[in-house]
Amino acid sequence: MTYCKNRLVAVMLGCVVGLPAAQMLWGQGPQAPVRPDPAPLRVEALDPKLEAILQDWERESAQIKVLQGRHFRQEFNKVFSVEKRATGVFYYEAPDKGRFDMQGVAIKDGDVSRKIDPQTQKPYTLASGSDQGWVCTGTEVLMIDPVAKQFE
Repeated sequence: MTYCKNRLVAVMLGCVVGLPAAQMLWGQGPQAPVRPDPAPLRVEALDPKLEAILQDWERESAQIKVLQGRHFRQEFNKVFSVEKRATGVFYYEAPDKGRFDMQGVAIKDGDVSRKIDPQTQKPYTLASGSDQGWVCTGTEVLMIDPVAKQFE
């Protein structure tokens, strides 16, 4: 009876998780594959022109002591065909302080997304993005939720 019960469990397991798992339970079929040794990491040398551009960028960026500006954010949810929009400001102070604030954009009547759902051929639905903020004090990074009046 035990043999039949075990055989039934193996057959059911084969239906649920796949035949190879049931075969391995009975000691049949292929053994677990042996992983090959990883290939050594090889980094190709950059084009000298690109290397020069990156060095110039690094040198010039190091001279920035204070920077601020505005930004616009679009998030696209491909599952539900929704585009969320938000805008905000950012601040940076060398060497390691900064702030990033976001506020959802109010969607006006008549606003239409430029992103088209490929299946329905209709524009994405527009929605306001979430309000949020990030602050780096130089010793910690805080995520701010202005709606809930909380930080993490």
